[in-house]
Amino acid sequence: MTIDEHNFITPVAWLQTNTGGEQLLLGREVVFDKFNIEFRQAEEQIIFTWREDLKS
Repeated sequence: MTIDEHNFITPVAWLQTNTGGEQLLLGREVVFDKFNIEFRQAEEQIIFTWREDLKS
C-alpha cells in the first residue's frame, strides 16, 4: 500500500456487499501502527501523518 510517498505491506480484504455508498475506513492492522491518524468530523477529513520514529 502507498499513502503519500510511504510504501508498506499490509493485509488487504474486499467487501462483497453493497454498503449503500458509505465510505469505508482502512483496516487498523499495520496502517494505524505506521501513521498518526486525525479524524476531523466537521470537515469530513481523515488526516494521515507518517510517524517519524519509524524506519521505512
